[in-house]
Amino acid sequence: MTWIENNLESWMVPVRKINYHLIIFLFSVQVLVVFSQVIWRFVFNDPFPWSEELARYLQVWIILLTSTVCIQKSKHLAIDYLTHRLSFKLQLGCNNIWNTIYRISWCAKNTSAASSYWIDLFCFSHRWNTYVF
Repeated sequence: MTWIENNLESWMVPVRKINYHLIIFLFSVQVLVVFSQVIWRFVFNDPFPWSEELARYLQVWIILLTSTVCIQKSKHLAIDYLTHRLSFKLQLGCNNIWNTIYRISWCAKNTSAASSYWIDLFCFSHRWNTYVF
């Protein structure tokens, strides 16, 4: 198992670097878009119609990408705020409980999604004379 973990870790290093650079790039673009929107709106009185939506979508992607970094470093707000005040043994216990709850909910969600997909595929696709494939 350690061979897989070592190879996976060596494969993830460049992916993490790309993720960091992508976060910096997206944040820079968002700052430029919002700054130009403010200038064009208040100085030239003619705002860009697309800048507000672009800034919103950039913010969503920045949040998604940075949340992976926070979870990888265990610095996510929901994880860090509650557990950093506990003793080490209680931190390990809370971490094990959290991982168990997460895995059970993940399995339940994926099992439910897979079963509903197959039910929809075989029960409803033929009734409406539609072909999924």
